[in-house]
Amino acid sequence: MQKFCYIERIFRHRANTDLRSLDFVINSFFMKLFKTTSMEIVQLSQTYFCFEMPSILLKKALKNLETCTMIIITLATNNTIHR
Repeated sequence: MQKFCYIERIFRHRANTDLRSLDFVINSFFMKLFKTTSMEIVQLSQTYFCFEMPSILLKKALKNLETCTMIIITLATNNTIHR
């Protein structure tokens, strides 16, 4: 069990690093698109276009996945108890 937790930590760290890299690429794209070096302008333009960064989208997806998993576990546990 402890080995699994270690592997999960490594995976999450790697995923976070990859997501930050994707966020950097997207921010760079917006900087070139609007010919600016201001992160404030980049963030405002992303907000204006309803653009969400990959790191934010993944966090939302993982939260939804955790919620669904907990519901499934609860239903499976309740179903097993009543049999």
